[in-house]
Amino acid sequence: MNVTLYHDQEIIAEAMDILLQHMAADKLAHLIATIQQDKSDYLAIRETLFAEETVDSLYQQIVKYQTS
Repeated sequence: MNVTLYHDQEIIAEAMDILLQHMAADKLAHLIATIQQDKSDYLAIRETLFAEETVDSLYQQIVKYQTS
C-alpha cells in the first residue's frame, strides 16, 4: 500500500481554492478568523494562503468571482 504525504500548505491551498469557488472572499476571511481566534497571526496565515499567488492571479480570481 502506498501512502502519499502532502505538505500542510498544499492541503490548505487546495481547501482555500475550493472554498473561494463557493464562498465570497469576505465570508472566507470571517471563517478563518473564527476558526483561528487568537491562536495565530494573520501574517503567518497570509503567507500560507497566498504562497502560490501573485497580484495577477488574485486579480483573475476576483474577476472570475465577480462575473459568476
